[in-house]
Amino acid sequence: MRRSGRDTFIRIASLTPSASGSGYTVTRDIATKPQYPFTKGCRFYAVAALELLDAPGEYHVDSDSGLMHFLPPAPMTDGTDVVVSLLDTVVSATGTKHMSWKGMTISVSRGTAFDCAGCTNVTVDSCVVTNAGMSCLALGGGGNNSAINNTVFGCGTSVSGHDIAGIWVAFFSRYQR
Repeated sequence: MRRSGRDTFIRIASLTPSASGSGYTVTRDIATKPQYPFTKGCRFYAVAALELLDAPGEYHVDSDSGLMHFLPPAPMTDGTDVVVSLLDTVVSATGTKHMSWKGMTISVSRGTAFDCAGCTNVTVDSCVVTNAGMSCLALGGGGNNSAINNTVFGCGTSVSGHDIAGIWVAFFSRYQR
């Protein structure tokens, strides 16, 4: 096997599994020339190809048609809801002071579901905050902010601060599990 440390992205016309199942036949779109020539035996990887969907939870968005194809993470029955969010944040507050959020459900975002930056004396109490690509609940900046008695789950990751089960709490703020 040849080794290659080069990367290049090209559009492919087709990706077909071999009859033996041990490889693929790749045909590139002639309109997009690779930066480096294909060399027999070199490794490659494919991204954003509908043909690669093979595991529950995977999806592909066709950028030309806008259609999303996905393999559900669990079997679906009639009446099963499928929710796709285009929102980066459900609630976004900057510089807010003396505000309380109580007993609400805040859910489904690509980024942080509830993001309060530079806020002072903000309380999030007895809320359900869930299904976010980043932290579910972020309270930071000004200080004396509180996250009390919340149910938080289905969160992605936080890149800074103190990430406590999907909650990002800045210094001098308080949270209660």
